[in-house]
Amino acid sequence: MDLQRQMKQYKDELLKTAFGDLSDEEKKSYSAVFVELCRDIRKSNERYNDRRITIYNLYRQESEIINSLIIGLAHHVDFCRHGETDNTQGFRDIYQDILFKALDADKLSYDELKNSNDYQTKKPIRNILASYWRDESKTESERIIEVRNCYDIRDVLKNSGFVYNELLQSWEKRFPFGEIRKVSANLAALKPDVAITTRSVNRMVFEFTAYVCITGKTYDYRDILKDNGYRFRDNKWHKKILNSQFLTEREKILDALPKGQGIKVEMTY
Repeated sequence: MDLQRQMKQYKDELLKTAFGDLSDEEKKSYSAVFVELCRDIRKSNERYNDRRITIYNLYRQESEIINSLIIGLAHHVDFCRHGETDNTQGFRDIYQDILFKALDADKLSYDELKNSNDYQTKKPIRNILASYWRDESKTESERIIEVRNCYDIRDVLKNSGFVYNELLQSWEKRFPFGEIRKVSANLAALKPDVAITTRSVNRMVFEFTAYVCITGKTYDYRDILKDNGYRFRDNKWHKKILNSQFLTEREKILDALPKGQGIKVEMTY
């Protein structure tokens, strides 16, 4: 799915989750906002202006991107209610309401958001998450099993109804919650080093393929770049990654290359 269409869908899902009991007029007003994904790297992760939410820094983790969407929606709802929006208590109350309902509905991962760089650097997020309480007695009827490091048993997975997710690079299938442990144990018996994770069927998945692009004085270091999986084309060195891998990959390749050579590392997509 196109990323812009995906974010529009997620916007509608979040509004329905948080404000499903409002009047039709309010729902229409809240939904009348455009979500724009911007390639720019900025100090601010998101911006709201004139019924438009712009999300920057797309290299961030999935939960951080969804949280930026929630922040933008909170500003939009605040604007719809009062004709203006700022970062005062009224906005923070709306943000908390949308975020908590999204977390309750498993739209994003609480643990990933709390361990994210946004959480570490943004005090309002820390303050609001500090008061979040999750009902651990709640159980899902279904979850999705994700299987990786499973090349040797891919035929077994395929015959069992698993489907390969090229973007997430995993084989996956929905199972009733009560069967998760049994299925995982059976897969581990087939291949002890298989990697098995699960995710909520409601989770908003925001990952996409991108490229690390390296330019500058690179000729003398082409062997280092090749050894790290880079290929040269269009006067740049390229490597395909997931967007959320960019910061880790940038740190890794800069550590491998000599310092002070005017080499630039960017993400494109």
